[in-house]
Amino acid sequence: MKYSLSDLIDIEQLQVLQDRLNEIYPFPSSIIDNDGKILTATAWQDICTKFHRISKDCENECKISDRYILEHLHEANPAISYECPHGLIDSAAPIIIEGQHLGNFFTGQFFLKKPDLDFFRNQAKKFGFDEKKYLEAVSKVPIWNKKQLNSYLLFIKSLIDVISCFGLKKLKEIETNKIIKERENYYHFMFESLPVGVGFGEAGGKILDANQYLLDMIGYGLNEYQQLDNDALYHIPGERQKIIADLKKQKKIRNREILLRRKNNSIFYAMLNIDLVEKDGKQYLLTTIRDISEQKRAIETLKNQMHHLEIFKGISKNSKTLVI
Repeated sequence: MKYSLSDLIDIEQLQVLQDRLNEIYPFPSSIIDNDGKILTATAWQDICTKFHRISKDCENECKISDRYILEHLHEANPAISYECPHGLIDSAAPIIIEGQHLGNFFTGQFFLKKPDLDFFRNQAKKFGFDEKKYLEAVSKVPIWNKKQLNSYLLFIKSLIDVISCFGLKKLKEIETNKIIKERENYYHFMFESLPVGVGFGEAGGKILDANQYLLDMIGYGLNEYQQLDNDALYHIPGERQKIIADLKKQKKIRNREILLRRKNNSIFYAMLNIDLVEKDGKQYLLTTIRDISEQKRAIETLKNQMHHLEIFKGISKNSKTLVI
């Protein structure tokens, strides 16, 4: 899988959900990807954000908890919990999408029993914290029992299942869009590579697209062509109306010779093929146009040569042979 967790989840929506969840369950939580990037976070305790994670020495001890949790995630059932060196409980549950572990749902920064204040006083001295402010932060840490914790973790497991489902849906959506885009690029390449003019439009007359071969043939840019009056290309008045009438009867036109007018008003012979196709209840016209002016001139030249040859043969037949 080439995608990160942030590609597959709605970070903003999950942040709102976690904030609301914290109003019911006052648990700090965060979603962190495998690179350690915090995607969402709510209600983190001051004891961690303003003390433990600020002091370099203290943070190094915090990382012991982080490493333990990450190394034992395969044991998660539904989560892996660990008491950090600073006496707080941390938990994490893996977020797995299409069999790939892309990140973790972390929760923690709480006590499972009444904290030993002497322990925290000693920590304040050890790391140089302001003892009064540090103990105030300790007092704000929630105390939960194991039953409450297990109930919360089961809820988190269900939440992660939902996240994984939405992530899988997003993954399939991305992959489908990628395939569609690749096909669009392929067909656009084919569209532009064809050695014939191709136009596509609504049956009502609105021009939607044309390849460069056709645009070069008629001398218009795409925007100009799309704004062009429907009859402007046809040299003979009423030609387009006749073609539309035939299309309604036959659904297609094959190898019809017509005279078309370029932007510079020059006239050329064209071979026209049109298919009337339907998609989503709408009718469209797929048109191919070949400039056959050279062929027409070659045929006329050949006809003239044949005519002159016939005249010459007739003269020769009726003439007397001169013998010297």
